[in-house]
Amino acid sequence: MSVSYLDKINKGNSSLYSQLLGQYRKDLERIEDLFVELPIFLDTNVLLRYYTDPSTRKGFSTFFIQNLASIYLSHQVEIEFSLDERNTVEKLFKGILYYRQEIPEDDTKWEAFEHKNVLGTLGRRKIEQLKKEFNSLVKTASNREKSKRVFPGMGDSNRRFKYPYGDFIIFHEMMYFAKEEQKDVLFLTYDTTKGDWLRKSGNVHAHYVENFYLNTGQMLYILDANSILKKSRSY
Repeated sequence: MSVSYLDKINKGNSSLYSQLLGQYRKDLERIEDLFVELPIFLDTNVLLRYYTDPSTRKGFSTFFIQNLASIYLSHQVEIEFSLDERNTVEKLFKGILYYRQEIPEDDTKWEAFEHKNVLGTLGRRKIEQLKKEFNSLVKTASNREKSKRVFPGMGDSNRRFKYPYGDFIIFHEMMYFAKEEQKDVLFLTYDTTKGDWLRKSGNVHAHYVENFYLNTGQMLYILDANSILKKSRSY
């Protein structure tokens, strides 16, 4: 089983594109149902915001507890979150339970979550291939149709990051998951300024939805975490 963002560029057609975009917009009208039904992947910045912005803790912890069984973390997100050795996903998980006064007597809740909801690595060979594909996308961006030049992680490539591949890897981790599990996926991110997860207007890049579908046969919903988690603060 293999997926590739690069391989599916320009492999769709206008009919499929319009169909998927129409379904996406229609499904967002029942967003509350989607959170009940679908796996929810969190971006690294959603986890980090819990520590860096105390005003978000109530909303995030409420959302996290309410949707615990549906929340997934990609391996790349776990790596990025743990770059600061003071941060670990386990510490965050237990901290949220403590914050919500749902302190477990043992580690069984964390062990169950880690086993089922924290993804393993794609493996060195796949990661190296994705890095090659990412570099190719950077070099050929100007050759593609303007509306489809943007790709996951493009904003990081423009900022001269030492390792700009993170978002591109996360996108593929979600594709592998969706294809294997045969499930649509929700992705929450605060990253709306670079324009390479969501447009700066907050709208989705429709060709991401198309590419994801061509690779997996499933839908991807990318949402601004700020608007979603604000609703949880009142609970």
